Amino acid sequence: MGTREKRVTERGKKPAVSKIEASRITRDVLIEAAQAIMSERGGVDFTLSEVGNRAGMSAALVQYHFGSKEGLLFASFEQGIGRSLDQLRWLSELKLPAAKKLRMHIGGVVSAYMQKPFTNRLLHLLIDGATNEKAQRVADVYILPIVNFHRDLISQGVEEGVFRPISEMHFYFLLVGACEHFASRKHVLRYVFNVDDVEDAMRQDYADFVYGVVMNGIAA
Repeated sequence: MGTREKRVTERGKKPAVSKIEASRITRDVLIEAAQAIMSERGGVDFTLSEVGNRAGMSAALVQYHFGSKEGLLFASFEQGIGRSLDQLRWLSELKLPAAKKLRMHIGGVVSAYMQKPFTNRLLHLLIDGATNEKAQRVADVYILPIVNFHRDLISQGVEEGVFRPISEMHFYFLLVGACEHFASRKHVLRYVFNVDDVEDAMRQDYADFVYGVVMNGIAA
């Protein structure tokens, strides 16, 4: 084989996946499997064997990568909320009126909970079962940035004359509670309101409704 032909053949080969990359891919597949089960069941009642079966892997491999079910739960939560916090940072940097930011924020929160309705329940499970030090770390890293965003948003709205001064604590519980409850109560939607799947139009309609309620409550 000539040198040129050999180079072409080598270029055609797929690059080998490193052990680190293979491990990351495996972890992502297992996290996606766990999240799919939690979304279907609306909670965290599952075994490592079920996650392994869903991912086409063994329970031993799940334990190898995460150590325990708690480790898998934390990794699932971290991946899900990490993306939401990235979007929150992006929104906070936009040069937009406070009311526009609020509408976008509510739409994003509703969408995030619809995609991963277990997130808030998982957050409180991790905090309730943790030591004070670990619970404080979870709160500082994953909840405080949201509260700080709300505080800055309220301050901006007050300065613009569109919001009245309100407690960021009240604002947090009102907004997060309304969005999370809608997304996580699939049984209520199905058996009371005959809704099996929340389509984009219904999700947007609910986000608009929450925005209207919040704006009416905080308008200057």
